[in-house]
Amino acid sequence: VDLIRQGDAVSGVLAEDTLTGQRYSLRARLVLNAAGPWLDTIAALLGRHTRLSRRTKGVHLVMPRVGDHAVVLYAKSDGRLFFVVPWNGYSLVGTTDTDYTGDLDRIVTDREDAEYLLHEVRAAYPNAPWSPIHFTWAGVRSLMQIEGVPESDVTRKHLLYDHTKDGVPGLLSVVGGKLTAYRSVAEDMVDTACRLLCVQAKSTTADLPLPGG
Repeated sequence: VDLIRQGDAVSGVLAEDTLTGQRYSLRARLVLNAAGPWLDTIAALLGRHTRLSRRTKGVHLVMPRVGDHAVVLYAKSDGRLFFVVPWNGYSLVGTTDTDYTGDLDRIVTDREDAEYLLHEVRAAYPNAPWSPIHFTWAGVRSLMQIEGVPESDVTRKHLLYDHTKDGVPGLLSVVGGKLTAYRSVAEDMVDTACRLLCVQAKSTTADLPLPGG
């Protein structure tokens, strides 16, 4: 709920147990801000109002199964790619990519999102049974703050932002990245944290098998 400050530096966080309401002061030599879409909410606790991230929303539709293979398609209306993927006996259709500035606690599939995907998938599979929509889900990506380009053209790479350049040492934010690259993001952040803390250690994630591997 807040960052603990010692002079200009960040020296920990004030955390709240949402079940009991009890608050704890957690001290640290370095705080890592890996809050995803809430990245700028944390950074704003410093009094910083310049956005680091660009939020975009993606939705999926769960519909009757139309095949046994995953297919990559290009939307006729705007050329961006989307997928039709077999999933638990259904077809998973998605995803969209639109800028999002709304409530992060209420991310839903809008009518426009569903109609966009339905229009495009019906053009690709005109004889398939694209009804009913059994259910949908939506999520928000936290990408680098790059303006002047379409949402789909914003890089999915990540960067690490050391707030020392703002005169606030002790806070390191990870901006952008993708869930599918989480191990390389974690490795970069752990190695950077060790360097900032003058600790002789290195991330070992690249040498460990994936869970279940």
